[in-house]
Amino acid sequence: MLSGPVMHEKTEPIIPQRIIENQSTAVDSVTGATNSSTVIMNAVQNALEKAYGNVETS
Repeated sequence: MLSGPVMHEKTEPIIPQRIIENQSTAVDSVTGATNSSTVIMNAVQNALEKAYGNVETS
């Protein structure tokens, strides 16, 4: 479970799964949880950029 700001519960398993399946952080957000979806996608993108430099979101 993510800590910090409250995340919409249904986004936690779905968005990371979509990112992995698509090999991209530019995936569709979860209906009804757009803000939480965006926070997760941005966090993953930022982590990838810190680890590997600037990466494409495709």
